[in-house]
Amino acid sequence: MLVRRLLLVALLPVAVASTSLPASALLSPLWQSAAEMKAILSSNEVGDALKSQDPITSVTRTGDDQYEVSNGTCSVPVTIVGDATAPEMAGPKKFSIKVGTATCK
Repeated sequence: MLVRRLLLVALLPVAVASTSLPASALLSPLWQSAAEMKAILSSNEVGDALKSQDPITSVTRTGDDQYEVSNGTCSVPVTIVGDATAPEMAGPKKFSIKVGTATCK
């Protein structure tokens, strides 16, 4: 019984270490999407593409790295473009946004 306990105590750190996140883990999807939406909402390009000063009424995630921003009159697609030159490190993904052409009613 004592040998089992010693073995368990000795192997526990190995088991925990093998299930830990890799050093290159990015933000959780919740916080990454919040960072992406913040970038979208503060973008002058998005405001210009919406073609009016009407307030934004929705930001919808339409797919991986894809959003649609609407002000009720116009909608504009926005793509999140990852920075391929940025080293993979813990923390937020480095990205920029690409604003598409608006579709208006």
